[in-house]
Amino acid sequence: MADPWLGTTVLGRYVIKRKLGEGGMSVAYLSDYGGRDVVVKLPNTSVSARAPPNICIDKLRVEGEILERIWRQYGGHPNIVKFIDRGDENMYPVLVEEYVPGQTLAEYAASKGGLDPHEAFEIGKKLADVLQFLHSHGIIHRDFAADNVMIRGTEFVLIDFGTAKEGFAQMKPGTTVQKQCVSPQEQAIKGYAYFSSDVYMWASMLMGAMKPRRGAFVDAIQNFRRYISSQRVLIDEPCNLVECGSYASLFN
Repeated sequence: MADPWLGTTVLGRYVIKRKLGEGGMSVAYLSDYGGRDVVVKLPNTSVSARAPPNICIDKLRVEGEILERIWRQYGGHPNIVKFIDRGDENMYPVLVEEYVPGQTLAEYAASKGGLDPHEAFEIGKKLADVLQFLHSHGIIHRDFAADNVMIRGTEFVLIDFGTAKEGFAQMKPGTTVQKQCVSPQEQAIKGYAYFSSDVYMWASMLMGAMKPRRGAFVDAIQNFRRYISSQRVLIDEPCNLVECGSYASLFN
């Protein structure tokens, strides 16, 4: 079935050109704004959505509010996607943000067979600064993963705030926000999220993107996600899973 949004103009000024991607809560479209490419996000109301339409609508509205505060109230951050506009088109919230073309960090790492230790360390420092900024303003991201980080020149830009919350988050019973290989157990299983949950995801993301010490790239990711459930620990030392190089002392 044809997408009814394609070719339409939302908020009276953004012309939707094509779909960029679809998540469980929202759909991102490449759109034209006076000859400039921007991203328009709309709630995912299709059968592929992971939640009922009213929840997807609420989530996108909260995402827009948080991203607007980040840029208009907190001064923004060079490694966070820029807020442009938000509003409502009939019953649907609309979020407009900058378009960041190129590869995700996940795609970039996979194309290289994994990141070497020095590159992973430098990327990790930049993204840790993003977390410090968010946490200093009481924001928990909850989806700090390599497929939500785009490469813009030499910068790494966090693009998705669809699961972000202000302060400690506890989902309704039976609902969780999780990403395989990355999400901490309190978030993936019980639906709780703390500032430390983001830090766990930051570290998991970097380890999953680094060159494996042995086996194929995908094997390192699969090894990393295996836990001794009773102990809540990894099955091996970090530097036995990935190439740590001169940074091995950081894990000791």
